[in-house]
Amino acid sequence: MEHNITSMPEIPDIEVFAYNLKQKLAGKKLVKVEVVNGKKLKDTPEEISSALEGKTLKDIYRSGKEFPFVFSDETVLGMHLMLTGDIMALSRL
Repeated sequence: MEHNITSMPEIPDIEVFAYNLKQKLAGKKLVKVEVVNGKKLKDTPEEISSALEGKTLKDIYRSGKEFPFVFSDETVLGMHLMLTGDIMALSRL
């Protein structure tokens, strides 16, 4: 059986996910950041919180299997859903 490693059948789902996130979150202010599992972070949870808290989310889009979250000051939080695809938003949206 031949496998095409460039094929990503999940891309349409990821595109819809990015669209829905943008519709729900763009224009909202990020009040608090809580990192639940920071094993794969480039920066410390404190650095991420400091950089993002109080910022307004301007845009979310799909780039491959990643989601750049672009804030009003052009700060970008890159996120990859990995295997589970978990995102938690714990407040009013």
